Amino acid sequence: MIINGTVVKSADKIAYVKIQRQKECEDCVNKHDCMKNDFEMRALNTIGAKSGDIVELEKTDDNKSIFLIGYIFMVPIIILFTAIFISYINIILAVIIGVSAVIAWLVILLKLNKTYKTKTSIISIIDSEINDIL
Repeated sequence: MIINGTVVKSADKIAYVKIQRQKECEDCVNKHDCMKNDFEMRALNTIGAKSGDIVELEKTDDNKSIFLIGYIFMVPIIILFTAIFISYINIILAVIIGVSAVIAWLVILLKLNKTYKTKTSIISIIDSEINDIL
């Protein structure tokens, strides 16, 4: 999906771009990212866009969203019910397994957070604030 936005700030190779929700977003699998009309999106800035530049972004569809939502919400519920079931056998064992499972869940969640970053990048600068001044 190609969208336009205005760079709010830029640091290293990352730019924060303010965009408006597009009509094409209604059928997008990632529309939960865009619940507001105006929002900021983080994008890879390999072309050196600066604050105030109007840019064109390319956002790839991410079909892994359902998997991530399932992992974030369902695994803790499974851990809870497993700990409750084990607590009928041995409460100390339930606490040990429950705490270990939560720690493992958090470690995997942090890894997934690094792995599944939104793949949005700036592909061109449409209008530059510097061009407006000149």
